[in-house]
Amino acid sequence: MIFPRVWTFFTKSVRRQLIWGVVLVHTVLMTLFIWDVTIRQQRLLLDQQINHATALAHSVSTSSGGWLLSRDVTGLQEIIDAQIRYPELLFAMAIDQKGLVLAHTDRHRRGQFVLDLPTQIEPIILNKTPELVDILSPAIVAGKHVGWIRIGIGQVTSQKQLVQITYDGTLYALAAIIIGMILASVIGTRLTKRLYEIQSVATDIEIGKEIDQRVPEVGLDETAQLAKQFNKMLDTLEKRKTERVNAEDRLQQLAENINEVFWLGSPDWNEIFYISPAFEKIWGQRVEALYQHPRLWIESVYKDDIEQVLEDIPKDMGSINDHVDFREYRIQKPGGQIVWIKARAYAIVDDDGELIRIAGIAEDVTERIEMEEAIRRTQKMDALGKLTGGIAHDFNNMLGVILGYTELLGIKLADTPQLKRYIDEINLAGNRAKILTSKLLAFSRKQPTNKTSSNINRLLERDKLMLEKTLTATIKLTTIKAEGLWDVSIDEELLTDSILNMCINSMHAMPEGGELTLSSKNIHLDNEMVQSLAISAGDYVQLSVSDTGTGMSPDTKDKIFEPFFSTKGEAGTGLGMSQVYGFVTQSGGEIQVLSEVDKGTEIVIYLPRLTEQKSDKNDSIISHEKSEANLSCNETILIVDDEPALCKLTEEVLQSHNYQVFSAESGVEALEILSKETIDLLITDVIMPNMDGFELAAQVKKSYPDIKILIASGYNERLQVRDTDKSLYQQLEKPYRSIELLNKVRSLLDE
Repeated sequence: MIFPRVWTFFTKSVRRQLIWGVVLVHTVLMTLFIWDVTIRQQRLLLDQQINHATALAHSVSTSSGGWLLSRDVTGLQEIIDAQIRYPELLFAMAIDQKGLVLAHTDRHRRGQFVLDLPTQIEPIILNKTPELVDILSPAIVAGKHVGWIRIGIGQVTSQKQLVQITYDGTLYALAAIIIGMILASVIGTRLTKRLYEIQSVATDIEIGKEIDQRVPEVGLDETAQLAKQFNKMLDTLEKRKTERVNAEDRLQQLAENINEVFWLGSPDWNEIFYISPAFEKIWGQRVEALYQHPRLWIESVYKDDIEQVLEDIPKDMGSINDHVDFREYRIQKPGGQIVWIKARAYAIVDDDGELIRIAGIAEDVTERIEMEEAIRRTQKMDALGKLTGGIAHDFNNMLGVILGYTELLGIKLADTPQLKRYIDEINLAGNRAKILTSKLLAFSRKQPTNKTSSNINRLLERDKLMLEKTLTATIKLTTIKAEGLWDVSIDEELLTDSILNMCINSMHAMPEGGELTLSSKNIHLDNEMVQSLAISAGDYVQLSVSDTGTGMSPDTKDKIFEPFFSTKGEAGTGLGMSQVYGFVTQSGGEIQVLSEVDKGTEIVIYLPRLTEQKSDKNDSIISHEKSEANLSCNETILIVDDEPALCKLTEEVLQSHNYQVFSAESGVEALEILSKETIDLLITDVIMPNMDGFELAAQVKKSYPDIKILIASGYNERLQVRDTDKSLYQQLEKPYRSIELLNKVRSLLDE
């Protein structure tokens, strides 16, 4: 009973808790401090006494060694008696090897034996306590052990010092505790004053007084902030006392304005008691129709998802714990628009646990689904692009070898028409494969481009006649060109090919004829509009290609840009739309396909507006073909390519025109050759392990600035991001003919 009363006394107020908390903290801290200081001082004094005793024992053993050897008891006693002057000496004695005490500060102890002598001849600390430090030191004469000197020193004076230190520390601790109590009392009083004011106002409100009283808001500390928050709370309470009316009407208004659909129905799902107005916006049907026909919402479910929705409806809502989540499903509005729905249903029971109602919520998640789908599509196309680009790169190298040796063989067999015809057929097939590789590289966004500042309206006007002839008379072509169309930075030839590919696809989708419309306009895409696109907000030029053809199913639409996917069977290569996709993405734009079966197709392309009127055209030197007589010389050329067959072919072509040629399969090997040989021209591939062609070119230009550099590659991923390095090299697109290589080499060496 006593402890609770004491506890209550000390904790009755914040001020008392603060005071006693400070007292407790000071007491504990000062006690620990005094204890720590005392222990440290005691250890320090003990260490000092040990050092003094050891030094004294060593000094005495040194001065008494001869007396011990001669067993001169009188001389030894004089030496021992002389140590009495040492402060706090308790005893000193001289002992022979057998333990006989020959001299002692207490002469009555002479002739006694010391039985605990050590076996090792070295100084020994026999005791080190605050009361006694006992040191035994051997006496050595001419390397011979002749006896022992034992010294004992106490710490009476040191202990007195420790007592005084402890006493002084205790006084300081008491003073700190008293000062802390005074400060805590002052601070506690100041803190609790504001709390008492808050308590007073709260009490008045509790007993029914008006809540217009407020606590004074003075100061910037936490209690002042508490007072402000308390006053704000009172303001809120007062405001709510005029806002409680018509709560149900306000809730009804909220339900009517929110975008999610709220509904309340019967346990058998066959009757609707309430449906929020958002049903009309999301389902596209009137709420009155749902009241009359409660299964209308299920009948609106997209045909491919109806089985899934029926499976998700519980047979007995009363058996579920809390709610049931429906898998996301699609509905189709009366106009044909597809909307994705996320829904959840709750069981409502009475006091006896009986199911009486079912409540639910449904929301339109189409925007999120489309955004996720756009991300997945982009990731898939990026992965396909990397795979396709890598294959095309290796295929390009092989084509280079095939076409190169075919060209050399054609020269050798020029006088044999029958064999020359075979060579021409091989060369024709190789060039067709080169076109195929170019389309694969277009899809992977790694083919070389020739970007210029262009106006799409001008291109549409220029190519309209060509498109009309391609589409035949059964297709009506209409172009709608917006005035003041912004310029874009594109490769005009690739855009023309892309438009032609899309128009041909539209023509095949309209076998009985139809209408094809090409339209352009300026558009600004905000953050909301680009959520389902893989581009950022900003200004774009929109190019649309729409037809009245057969349209596409969702599965076909998802695969339209994949390489080698075709709906034309053997009549198509499946690379047309892949090439379009590569052109658009390499131009920094985005492509969108809008299509439904039997409702036509619209392909929408967004190309970023050109803000700086400058050309992105590669600064390559266009060399006209020269006669072979002008392409020979005797300069030294280094070829670097990790494809041995292509490297060997290039070496043979150059050597056949009197060039001295070195070859390397890596950048490291090339640098070793450069350190030993004088090179006039470096020809390097781009994609190589460890060190690519650009890294090699940069090092060569730095260390050997006079060497000309030619970059040869058809895999253009790195070329798109290395604009600052173009001054270091010239470019040659793979696969190249021998005459193209020789022209470029001669042009560079003649600069």
